[in-house]
Amino acid sequence: MNRQSGIALVTSLFILVAVMLIGLGSIFLTRTNLKVSENIRSNAVARNNAESGVEAVYLLLSSYHDTYSTFPTDQNSISLPAGSGYTLSSYRFDSADQAMIRIRGSSAQGAEHESEVLLNLFTPPPEIPEAYATGLVSEGEIRVTSNASIYIDAGVHGNAGFDLGGTFYECTARDASGNCTTMVAIDASTLPISLSDPTGTCKIGSGPSCDPADYMGESVSVNPDYIARRDAAMAAEDLDADDDWDAADCALAGTTLSPAMTGQVVCSSGNLSVTNPLWSDVTVITSGDITLSGTAFLDNVTLISTGGLVSINAGTMEETRIFSEDSLSYTGNNASYTWNGSNTIATAGDITFNGSNKHSNVVNTTVNAEGIKEVGMVLIAEGDITFNGRNSTNQDYYAVFVSGGEFTQNGRSDLYGAISSVGDLRFNGNFFVDSAFEITNDDLAEEQPPEVAVLSRR
Repeated sequence: MNRQSGIALVTSLFILVAVMLIGLGSIFLTRTNLKVSENIRSNAVARNNAESGVEAVYLLLSSYHDTYSTFPTDQNSISLPAGSGYTLSSYRFDSADQAMIRIRGSSAQGAEHESEVLLNLFTPPPEIPEAYATGLVSEGEIRVTSNASIYIDAGVHGNAGFDLGGTFYECTARDASGNCTTMVAIDASTLPISLSDPTGTCKIGSGPSCDPADYMGESVSVNPDYIARRDAAMAAEDLDADDDWDAADCALAGTTLSPAMTGQVVCSSGNLSVTNPLWSDVTVITSGDITLSGTAFLDNVTLISTGGLVSINAGTMEETRIFSEDSLSYTGNNASYTWNGSNTIATAGDITFNGSNKHSNVVNTTVNAEGIKEVGMVLIAEGDITFNGRNSTNQDYYAVFVSGGEFTQNGRSDLYGAISSVGDLRFNGNFFVDSAFEITNDDLAEEQPPEVAVLSRR
């Protein structure tokens, strides 16, 4: 009996020791798992902090390029917030458009992690501002008299509001080229309209004034930017050797003006004139006037007067660019112009159309690969653009107008394209506007700020 009791006691002790060992093992494993979990969490925090630092530097460098257009040459230009859990461990300036950054992230428990990213700076292609693709846009007010017939596809926006009279139409059917074939009258209150100044005019049709709050939108900016566009055209010919074009730059080109020219550059400091020019792939730059009398036939021609005006009596122009320092005037009764494809007429002054444009000033569209018409003609004025005549209904005008002053239409006009102005935009006679066409003229596009892209990241 005593022997059996001894065996039971020893067995109990073994069982007790085993249970204690299991308990201690469980405690050890639990502590180990907690430590592993803490290490994992600590490393994750360090990694996340490092990645956050990469994003912070990325955003910082991106903001630099709103102004500068090149990466900073050393890391002292990069200032990161203190106490953020990350620091800039190294910065390598490879070139003006490429740089490498390395960020060290840390955690409160002492874990560290480094993230590295290789950045590249690139400039997106020029884009046509949305304001120029909208039907009617003004930084001021848009006013339409009560006798106008209006169809606007893309919209109406005036920063200072609008006073719209007349009858409004909606296009319900188009042909294969995109031209509107059927229109029906619509309620003016359904027009795609907006203004940005809550104190601006808000009046639609003959009804009571509307509530501006119902039509609020973002403020728009219209910038003819004549000088930049003109200088870009000169830079394309590598004539502006010192970024300040003057007569001395003409030494870079020695061709004289003649009626028949192909693939030539003419550069002068005085007035230039020729009769019945037949030109292809020609550039003419002068500080005086450029006068083309008789009938001109111009194909891929650039005419630039930095101190005078450009005058063309009549003719057919295709892929032609005109930059005139002085104001331009077109008298439809006495001249006949045909503009095919993409063309640009730009002036530092005003553009005025006088007299009936019937059988003159014909502006034809470009046609894309799908056979759809697209607007290629652009008229740009730092001053006012004024139509005192009319366009015949069988001579459709495909163009985009950009005015640094006021745009005024005093006669009937059928326009396929868009109109924008810094000053007020006013229609005092019947007109038709169809803005459902793409714009293809590169002269209207504006340079985009550089952007930062990630080439590789680890």
